[in-house]
Amino acid sequence: MGGAAVLAPVAAAILVLALVSGVIIARSSTDLLASAVVAALPWTVAYDSVLPPQVGTVAALAFLGLGMLTFERRRRVSLALVAAAMVFSVAAAYHFAGFDATDDVVQLTKYLGFVVAIYLVTATDVARRIAPYRRAILVSGALAVLSAVGLSLTGTVVGVDYYGLGEATGFATSPHQLALVGLLVGGALASRSIDWLQRSGGLLVAIVAAVATGVRQALVAAGAMVVALVWRERGIQVLGLIAAITMLVLVSGTASALETRLTTATSQDALDAGGANVAGVQGLVESRSTIWLAALDGWRDSDGPTVWIGAGANSVQEFELERLGVPFVAHSDAIEVIVQLGVLASLAWAILWAILFRSGADPVVLIPLLVFAVLNGVIGYFAPLVFGLAIAAHDRPARLRT
Repeated sequence: MGGAAVLAPVAAAILVLALVSGVIIARSSTDLLASAVVAALPWTVAYDSVLPPQVGTVAALAFLGLGMLTFERRRRVSLALVAAAMVFSVAAAYHFAGFDATDDVVQLTKYLGFVVAIYLVTATDVARRIAPYRRAILVSGALAVLSAVGLSLTGTVVGVDYYGLGEATGFATSPHQLALVGLLVGGALASRSIDWLQRSGGLLVAIVAAVATGVRQALVAAGAMVVALVWRERGIQVLGLIAAITMLVLVSGTASALETRLTTATSQDALDAGGANVAGVQGLVESRSTIWLAALDGWRDSDGPTVWIGAGANSVQEFELERLGVPFVAHSDAIEVIVQLGVLASLAWAILWAILFRSGADPVVLIPLLVFAVLNGVIGYFAPLVFGLAIAAHDRPARLRT
């Protein structure tokens, strides 16, 4: 990617400047520093091809570490949270702490970071700490997403053409992560804003991210987010606004990647039972179900204890290679956790999500995360995951002023 090579020195200079600025900010306000790190996370996704590897993961871990050191507990930690966190963490450490490969270390870090992030959102005052900077965080996230999409759509940058079709992303190497960040930013703006202009801007960011990247899971997540928003507002005003913005995006030419993705099948889409070359949402369902069933069959055919404690690190890829001839990843946190970490860890994972939804965090922001967790996997998308959980931490979302 020529553009990436040109911008790499600039990105390195920006990274150094960010580190120096962080030290200066930390001397005056840890809350401002934590908010600045959260605001940087969408940019690490939108421009990751010109940044050092795993910089988004490191930034997300920095926020979690800062939170554990400085945030205060605002409520008693429930026994369910403690038990679920311990079971999930012990299972992950048991299978991934051998440090046989760098990828295992990174995966274990993300598993444990997922637990820490849920603790911060559900039990600490993270919402109060970043509240003064929330609007700046969301505006920064919107600029990151829209600039990345704009560079791709205008042809300024020839981005990654995922699967060889559609899903161009500018300087972002993952259209899935870019789409998810867009949904999170847009959902938070739409849910928190009390006037039509700000809410319209949020919905525009979410719909553009889902449509322009051509990511099918993003369409499902956007639909679920819209249902949650309309249900909470109990009115047709929001639905009409969403319909108008969607039509505007579709007629603007932004949907070319989505149209290609929905009408052209890939080799992965052809993994349905009959081997047919199926595209679109049907291809998503059939290819995913084939991958999931292959992983579950391998897990189920293992010896007795494996069902409960998991088949271990990278077992999903091994089962996929044996049954499908290709070492696919699980494409779902639910499948990955139950196969690799076992039934007990899978129950703990479900409990952690239930606690998260019952904590008062904004469901309009949590829903895209959960949809991606089930249909694609979100723990691996660590920067968007931590970003989404941080901005979801809020006592009560705003209602639209009519």
